[in-house]
Amino acid sequence: VREIFQDRNGNLWFGTLKRGVTRYDGESLVYFSKKDGLIGNQINGIAEDGAGNLWFATTAGVSKYDGTSFTNFTKEQGLNDIWTWSILADSKGIIWVSTMSGVYRYKGSSFSSFSIPKADVENPTYIFSLDMVWCILEDKKGDIWFGTDGLGACRYNGQTFSHFTKKDGLCSNDVASILEDKQGHI
Repeated sequence: VREIFQDRNGNLWFGTLKRGVTRYDGESLVYFSKKDGLIGNQINGIAEDGAGNLWFATTAGVSKYDGTSFTNFTKEQGLNDIWTWSILADSKGIIWVSTMSGVYRYKGSSFSSFSIPKADVENPTYIFSLDMVWCILEDKKGDIWFGTDGLGACRYNGQTFSHFTKKDGLCSNDVASILEDKQGHI
């Protein structure tokens, strides 16, 4: 299991490494995989939008599940990189997805690239790519945070970007996960 998510109805969703996603409603398990219409069987991220659709980031693109069927998104729908990693449905109704080559936003019918300026890091090291974003979070103020592969964390307030790196006290410039606690600490 790579990802666990609880939807607004209390169902638990378990994203797996190779076997798709499983929904647990408290009584039974229902399995979804490529044979059911899911675009890929490795689930790297799960999100739920305001309409109750579930979104799955996979290594073959993005799938949206409306409770009945899947709609899949690949290069034809604007994703230049289909190896998607993290997914967020923000409070404004925008779907954000991170990939090995950056971030994409979905507004209505297709994805478009979202450029994040690079942090000033001397001799950056990375696992996959300096363009990779591992994770995305919306904080209580509505700011969007990005955890990068070698360039620290980046906060976007809707207009400007702020970078946080080892120079600012991070223990590493490789930020794989970002969380916010009840007090609003990131």
